[in-house]
Amino acid sequence: MEKSRWIIYAIVVLLLGWGLYRLDSTRSTTKNQARDLTSQLSNLQAEKQNLSDQIDYFKNPDNLVNKLKEQTSYRLPDEKLIIITSGATSTQSTSTVTSTK
Repeated sequence: MEKSRWIIYAIVVLLLGWGLYRLDSTRSTTKNQARDLTSQLSNLQAEKQNLSDQIDYFKNPDNLVNKLKEQTSYRLPDEKLIIITSGATSTQSTSTVTSTK
């Protein structure tokens, strides 16, 4: 009888140990996922703030026109446009004309 009692105690201890191990493993996985989600949340909040700042900036029509001018060399009809290029780069164009007569 004494031997069967120790076997039952050993089985209970093993089951409790296995359950605690699985619980700790799950806790660790959940903790890692929470850390990743917190990092993603922080990145998304920064992106949201950046987009909000850009929206506020472009609410002003003058800023919108300036951005358009910057990206496309757009000019208003009464404005002069000067394009300055670097002297370090040179472009050479070669064209060949072929005539068949």
